[in-house]
Amino acid sequence: MKLISDLTVSAQPFRHVQARSPSHAFAAGEVGCWFDPSDLTTLFADAAGTIPAVIGGRVARMDDKSGNGMHALQANSWAQPFLGRHPASGLRNHKTNSQTYAAWTDSGTTRTMQPTGARDGGPAVTILALSNGQYVNAGTTFHRSFVGEQVIFSVDVKSVTASSITFYLGGYLNNFGATFVFNDGSFTAVSNRISATSAVELGGGWWRVAITTSDLVNPAAVLLMATHANASFIAAYMQAEPGPTPTAYQSVVGAFNIVEQGQHPVHYLHFDGVDDAMHSGLNGLGRNDISAAICCAYASHGGSGYVLNASGDVVSAGDRSFNLLHSVPSGHAELRIGGSAGETLNPAHYGPVCVSARWNRPASMGQALWGREGLSDLSIGTASQDMDLRIGARVTGGFFSGRFYGLIARRAATDPATLGAMRAYLCNKAGVSTA
Repeated sequence: MKLISDLTVSAQPFRHVQARSPSHAFAAGEVGCWFDPSDLTTLFADAAGTIPAVIGGRVARMDDKSGNGMHALQANSWAQPFLGRHPASGLRNHKTNSQTYAAWTDSGTTRTMQPTGARDGGPAVTILALSNGQYVNAGTTFHRSFVGEQVIFSVDVKSVTASSITFYLGGYLNNFGATFVFNDGSFTAVSNRISATSAVELGGGWWRVAITTSDLVNPAAVLLMATHANASFIAAYMQAEPGPTPTAYQSVVGAFNIVEQGQHPVHYLHFDGVDDAMHSGLNGLGRNDISAAICCAYASHGGSGYVLNASGDVVSAGDRSFNLLHSVPSGHAELRIGGSAGETLNPAHYGPVCVSARWNRPASMGQALWGREGLSDLSIGTASQDMDLRIGARVTGGFFSGRFYGLIARRAATDPATLGAMRAYLCNKAGVSTA
């Protein structure tokens, strides 16, 4: 008898459409849970469920939508995940507070904040340099280092009196520079470590300027430098993103609040990989017929930690365990049932991944799917015990670093159509294509 089937992985870009609700998966009273961070009415800042959670704030309670009352809780404030949102197009801009210029630092320059100075009426900053070589450092902080990766820095600029400005990445005079000329949109003095430049005229004197490098050594320094005395210009909407092509600007209001014009927002819980975790009362995932769909994203390549765990604290070949999307050293994701490391399901990347699977689980024997192709028998020890479901960690460790978009799990046999609807719902919520 085939004991495991219908493993599916989705990780492609997505256009938002309305997906069918998976509520029918629990219509007959099936035991299970349904966690959906995109439904803000289910998220609370207190474990009692009286204070609604807010974007950028911690989440102490995530209500179970299955009707089984298996709510996920975390009473300790220091261990609660954060509620975040990003566009369905993905999380691309890694510049911290991209529309806040107070944290920029001056070297001989003067900055004047312009609350409505950008081309679309958003916030901007005017920079004045009284002599050649004076600059403003806009680098401050990024959400990832980009060291050793291809990175594109882009920004809106408009001349007031400046005929040109020079961009330096990683510090002053370190072979990461390019000079932009306002009157024709050209670049001069492009250093050998800048691999690409681009300038798009936006109208009204505004340009969207981008420079690309694959050799960044100091991401904490992005300098805009005057090329002549009494040069002033306006800057707005800086973006730092992976290459190879500049994309539409995303506004980074905070580490967990990123929006993009015309894009549907995607909500998630951010687990820090240190001590964040939540606990649900759902039990028995190690000894029953199970179907599950989950969507999450790792914070970085090579990240570690358990997104889900419902077993003892030590996973071995004799454990009765249930683990989905455990990160292995290479940063890939895997489905794990029982012990022993398996092959990976999909390449590592920073975007969300949706996985669904169903399997039968006799008391004395289990089978696990290693990768996409083969089955492997596992002996299940009769002395093992099922544990309550944990999100973001195992019992005493294995903390997950990344974003959790949702989970639907049924402690019951499931037909392929129902399983597909469960996965499609989470894909829709997380901005992932089911193709």
